[in-house]
Amino acid sequence: MAHGNRNAMADELHREQRYLHGHRVLLRAGLSLVAAFSWVFVFQYFLVFSQDIAKALFASLIVYAFSQLTLAVITPFSAAHLRHGVKRALVFGSCLAALSFAILGATLAGYFSAPTGWGILLFGIGLGAYRALYWVPYRLQSANLGGTQGALFELLIALMPAFAGATLVLVALSPLRLLFGASALMALSIVPIFFLNDFGERFEWGYAEVFGNVFDRKYATLSLRAALSGAENTALFLVWPISIFLILGRSYLLFGFVMSASLLVLLAARSIYRGLLRTGFSGGSLPLDVIFSMSAWILRLAAGTPIAIVFADSYAYVSAPAGSPEFISREHASDTGSYLDEFTALQEVAMAFGRIAMCIVVGALLRLLPLPIALAAALIIAAFAAGISTALSYKTRVRAY
Repeated sequence: MAHGNRNAMADELHREQRYLHGHRVLLRAGLSLVAAFSWVFVFQYFLVFSQDIAKALFASLIVYAFSQLTLAVITPFSAAHLRHGVKRALVFGSCLAALSFAILGATLAGYFSAPTGWGILLFGIGLGAYRALYWVPYRLQSANLGGTQGALFELLIALMPAFAGATLVLVALSPLRLLFGASALMALSIVPIFFLNDFGERFEWGYAEVFGNVFDRKYATLSLRAALSGAENTALFLVWPISIFLILGRSYLLFGFVMSASLLVLLAARSIYRGLLRTGFSGGSLPLDVIFSMSAWILRLAAGTPIAIVFADSYAYVSAPAGSPEFISREHASDTGSYLDEFTALQEVAMAFGRIAMCIVVGALLRLLPLPIALAAALIIAAFAAGISTALSYKTRVRAY
């Protein structure tokens, strides 16, 4: 009887993992289609009004900072409300992601268009709310189809940016079609969620307590590491894609193909790395991880051609230590976006604060220095943030959990 119960529980878990995987594939496909382009669209929107690259980037930083402020404000609230069910968090988070990109599309279509950019700001706030509300159940996080089917899905998702770039060049009203299409995929990803069993999670800290603990000396190392990771995220997901776009002469086609080429190299390198692990290869050490983290940004700093950009990004993706950003869907959440405990919420808030701080620093650089020097300085700061964060991760890996 006990053996039969264990088999039934294993079958039920496997069934739920497949539903979650179906949801994740649709959501990640939508994100991969437009995530790399979304902040470029925001930048282009402000560039049309300002006709000044530095001012357009400055305005984009403001929107990104508001997105992260929303994330920080909502995260303790959403973590506490997981007691009412994780499934609800998945549904609301996915709905907000779909709505955010639909709002961006509507803004580009002129429905929220104004020099103040309030429609763009609404997009940023919605994106921050999505990231705050969206938690993956930890017990299902291992969902993975694996084998040929899983590899084909990963390949399809990696090719999304190239498809988007070609669409932007060949199809009329393509930014709107892409954004509304991606929004539809994200909305469709909600369907498999309804087949998951629901369960609640406990969260012991109060709302104000989360923010207090971010600055508490007891959690200083954990918070600092998360904040530095957040600072690197601002460079990785906002400053660097816009820099690539400018380097490539504002070509959507080249931008999309470069993004996909980097991801394809990443998928191939992952297979090679997994093969090495099966042969007993143990991976990097602290000094090597720090060197790889920092040198990846130095390579980006020197990249001035499509091939050099692909090489720099591929090197960064392959050499990234555990806990690094999810490059295909272009997002980074503490503990891979799974709800674990109060420390996860603390790291999310600290990471958001780090992103906001980096926005302030880069904004100041844009005001004080010529654009090329300001962008180069931002990448150098990201290199040091990555190196220190990687070093601190070894210190907190055991202590946090």
